[in-house]
Amino acid sequence: MLLLLKTGQAESRSAAARRLGVHRNTIPNWLGRYEEGGIEKLCEIQKPGPDPGQQSIPPEAMTALKRRLSEPEDPKQLQGDPAVVYRGARRRPLLLDGLSDRPVRSRGQAKNASALSPKKSDSEQVAFKEKLPARIEAIRAEAERPVRLFCQDKSRFGIMPITRGRITLSGVKPIQQKKPGYQNFYLYGAVEPKTGKRFLLERESLDRNGFQDFLDGFSRRFPQSTNILILDNGRFHKANKLTIPENVRLIFLPPYSPELNPIERFWEDLKDHLAFDLHETLSELKERVSEKLHSYTDEAVASLTGYQYLVDAANA
Repeated sequence: MLLLLKTGQAESRSAAARRLGVHRNTIPNWLGRYEEGGIEKLCEIQKPGPDPGQQSIPPEAMTALKRRLSEPEDPKQLQGDPAVVYRGARRRPLLLDGLSDRPVRSRGQAKNASALSPKKSDSEQVAFKEKLPARIEAIRAEAERPVRLFCQDKSRFGIMPITRGRITLSGVKPIQQKKPGYQNFYLYGAVEPKTGKRFLLERESLDRNGFQDFLDGFSRRFPQSTNILILDNGRFHKANKLTIPENVRLIFLPPYSPELNPIERFWEDLKDHLAFDLHETLSELKERVSEKLHSYTDEAVASLTGYQYLVDAANA
């Protein structure tokens, strides 16, 4: 370390740490020991940590942990159990909030979201799919123009790079260039699952005014039809001051049901193509997004968004 810093082979403490394969905080610690007592102090052997297999968890907590892991899992028994506060537990239990008894997920339990969220209802999703053809038929009965079915959503794009998983050789860690940035913009979009036709609008913010601009533009884009928009329950989607165009009808999804909205797959595919790209400015990002959006064909979008229940409902 001293040689690297003295000869200039390492221009900084961080550079020396990288050369020596140690944490950057280790170098200041070593220098402090050198200043305190010279080479002798620097060469003193530090007190070793726990022996292999030595328990660092208090015995009483270890006993409680072993007891808890040997019992059937019952969430109500976990309140006040000291075993659940240690990260060494192999099973991550469902914890309960004592104030409301609302299920609180620990990390690793988010996969079964529909079973844990009190606001998500599988029965509502099934009912939505079953009733959608009749709702479309009712709109078709009173409409004077052809009826088309679209799905709407919005997505945020920022200059912070998008990351995705990478497959590498064993022991090889992929490297991603990253430059923190907080500038962003939003895309409002609607796609027709049956045909892949779409309408997209860029806006700087996500609010009622932006959604109103989207509705107006969407109405003008498809003026010869009555256009059904399936969308989520965002607050500004139901704002009192919204003016719904004459040829637009809104149908709201059940709460917390993004899996029923196929435009989510369109956003995901778009961001997959943007992943790992480093954009210096927001203008560069907008240009890249626009370039990719223009490369989509109707057939490609239909293959991403053509959920069968929507296609069947539109053809009913």
